[in-house]
Amino acid sequence: MKGLYRFSFLHLSLFIGALILQDMWLFLGFSFLAGLVPRLRINFFYYLLLAVVAFVVALFINPIPEFINESVGTIIKLESLSLWLVIALVSTLTMTLLAKAGNALLLIFSPKPKVLAEANTEADYIE
Repeated sequence: MKGLYRFSFLHLSLFIGALILQDMWLFLGFSFLAGLVPRLRINFFYYLLLAVVAFVVALFINPIPEFINESVGTIIKLESLSLWLVIALVSTLTMTLLAKAGNALLLIFSPKPKVLAEANTEADYIE
């Protein structure tokens, strides 16, 4: 788990970049790339926590304009549910699922590291 904390800043920056660049293909690509970085089995909730933190940071960097929020609120007719909450739910779950899928594919397709055999084994000393 110690090695995972080294990659958390990289995962967080990929998630933030996916959100603030405002391109669908970069969003999907950066989210999937976050799962490909370490060859460790990573928990779903780790990616979910980083996606939520990234969305909060991206919301402060690039806020949703108020007139869009009000116009969508009148169309949807849900006064208790705001637009940024719907976007946060969909985007964080999408980023989390893409990163987890990338991590699962990495563990399936990458070869396991070979354990080096000891140079002097018991069979070498038996004559």
